[in-house]
Amino acid sequence: GKESQKEILEAHLRILTEYANREGFQIAGVTLEIGPGLLDRDGLDEILNAAENGKMDYVLIIEYSRLFRGDLDTGLDYLDKLKSLGVQVLCMDENESKLMEEIKEKRYTISGKLLKEFSEELRKAESEWEEEVELEEEKDGLLEEMMG
Repeated sequence: GKESQKEILEAHLRILTEYANREGFQIAGVTLEIGPGLLDRDGLDEILNAAENGKMDYVLIIEYSRLFRGDLDTGLDYLDKLKSLGVQVLCMDENESKLMEEIKEKRYTISGKLLKEFSEELRKAESEWEEEVELEEEKDGLLEEMMG
């Protein structure tokens, strides 16, 4: 039969607790979020506040989708924020962990590459613009000569 939300959460909690015990982690707190809401993410705020107050070194999650709820960019920014506070996110799903590492790496190479292309485009535009200005000045000079 279909597991109830409660049973699923209990199973998740069991997995996370067992992992923490196995690693010798002390559990500083547990946050549960139910439902798909992206706007009201009290759990995420709770975690961030705890991180800012130096309450923990790790955040254990079942899967990244629980953290992101479909919004990859916001999720990645959130991970960056935790990382800058010295908090590491550990995901129980190994495949997801690997995928996430790839995404995190690619995220910066992607934006790095785009940034490079963008600044090259900008430079090109600037030099073209300078050339145009020079042409304008030459043209004005020629006109003066012809008219003069």
